[in-house]
Amino acid sequence: MEFVKTHWMLLATGVAALAGIVLGVIGMTRASVLEEMQKRAQAAQEISTLRADAQNQDTINAEKERAQRFAEQYEAVLRTAERINERKPLLEAAFPRPASVEIPYRFREAYVRRLYELPREAKGGTLPNALELQDEAEILADMERRKRIEEGGDAGPETPTPPVPGFGTPGEAPAGGRGVAPPAGGRGVAPP
Repeated sequence: MEFVKTHWMLLATGVAALAGIVLGVIGMTRASVLEEMQKRAQAAQEISTLRADAQNQDTINAEKERAQRFAEQYEAVLRTAERINERKPLLEAAFPRPASVEIPYRFREAYVRRLYELPREAKGGTLPNALELQDEAEILADMERRKRIEEGGDAGPETPTPPVPGFGTPGEAPAGGRGVAPPAGGRGVAPP
């Protein structure tokens, strides 16, 4: 009894702790508590699977459609590029070795004819005349003079820029007798 009197507080705390453990185990074994714990465990498992694979059928179908559209667009681009970049030779038998002696001459005629048609296909304008070339040369000289002034240098004498050699007026043969004369009143290169 002496032991109980001296340690009564410790003994009372132990009995209370034991009673709490027993009541806790009894409370956790009840059906409602077990059901709630199972629901929460199942919800946690679903959340972890969703985190690992967060796809639903709608997003999968949308991605498949996007991939299919991309493949169709890619094929359309390839077809367009093949059509645009198609290169047909002027004469089949001209390269690498001509099939006959006359092929190089026929090739030259076809080449000159194609060269004549090129400005029209490219929607190019007429060749510049001497006045247009003179105006452009003056503009370039003025830009050069302004650049020298901005850099702190002297503007230099203002001398008119001479016409660019080698370019004449329409219908006039170029200097030195080389090249093709620009047609008088026409567009592009003179026909062969």
